[in-house]
Amino acid sequence: NLSQQNEIKNSVSNNSTPEKKHLSPTSSKNQDDLYWERRKKNNEAAKRSRDARRVKEDRMAFKAAWLEQENVKLRLENAHLKQENIQLRCKIYSSIES
Repeated sequence: NLSQQNEIKNSVSNNSTPEKKHLSPTSSKNQDDLYWERRKKNNEAAKRSRDARRVKEDRMAFKAAWLEQENVKLRLENAHLKQENIQLRCKIYSSIES
C-alpha cells in the first residue's frame, strides 16, 4: 500500500513539474561570448522593430493629414452645394408663385 502511494506520488510529481534544462558545462568565456552575441542580435532586432514602427507611424500621420485636408474640401463642397440647392429651390418656388 505504501509502495503504491509512493508510485502515485512519483508519477504525479513527474507529470506536473517540467524538467529543468541541464546545461552542459562550458567555460565562462564561452558563456560570455554567447551572451553578448544574443544581446547583439536582440539589439539589432529591437532597432529594426523601432525603425519599422517609426515608418508606420510616419505613414499614418501623412495619411491622417491628407484625410483632414480632404475632409475640409468635402465640407466646403457640401456647403456650396447646399447653398446652390437653396438658391434653386427659391427659383422654383418663385416661378410657381408667379
